[in-house]
Amino acid sequence: MQFAQSGGLLTYGVVGRIPMCPRAARYIDKILRGQPVAELPVEELYEAGLTIHLGTAEAIGAKLPPALIQRADRLLR
Repeated sequence: MQFAQSGGLLTYGVVGRIPMCPRAARYIDKILRGQPVAELPVEELYEAGLTIHLGTAEAIGAKLPPALIQRADRLLR
């Protein structure tokens, strides 16, 4: 999202890193308490989202498909 916030046209990636921290801490706690790493469940630690900077699209004359805009998780102007 930082790329689009800095003026990039669009980005697809991590929505927020804060929710990852408590989940990662639980993994570390289990490891430090002696649980074998091979027994820990595999889990995605982030959510991905599409961010589009409409101001940048307008500035460069890019016409984005309406379906793409509708699927965006966040629109910036």
